[in-house]
Amino acid sequence: MFTEELQNHLKEMGWEKGRKKEQFDAFMEQHNYPESIREFIREYGGLLITELIDEKYKQNVINKISLNPLDSDGMNADSVAKDWASDLDRELYVIGLYSPENFDIAVDENGAVYFLGEYCYCISSNIYQGVEAIIRIDFGSQLSTDQPDTTNGKWFDIKGKEVDFASYVFKYK
Repeated sequence: MFTEELQNHLKEMGWEKGRKKEQFDAFMEQHNYPESIREFIREYGGLLITELIDEKYKQNVINKISLNPLDSDGMNADSVAKDWASDLDRELYVIGLYSPENFDIAVDENGAVYFLGEYCYCISSNIYQGVEAIIRIDFGSQLSTDQPDTTNGKWFDIKGKEVDFASYVFKYK
């Protein structure tokens, strides 16, 4: 679940508790989304969310998070999500887009949240913590795949130290 502060921010963006939007159901059905991700998208899908950061970190560029899987590169065979799913040997399901960088936001069947583009970053092992970290621009605990061999299963923390993905503990501000 999101923190109370973030829930209040989401309310400003149009969310309300118990919200059930079904506009993405056909897309999620077509691409076999797990039920837990479907429920998340039904409640939060369609929101366009501005960043939530401390005033002292404000900048000229305003980052936006669209929780709309249709804003992303999609789930077709040639999509970024399918390319990374192949490299990571796990299914990924797009849930939105982070701009202005245009990273697809995706989730695996266990709820881990990823930024997908030229590189792949894992933001969290939990969908709520991961999306909240993205909205707060709290990426100090993210992991990245090995470069240039993204298929070897190795993950590295922000300091470049190899870590075990399964047991890594994500930390947030």
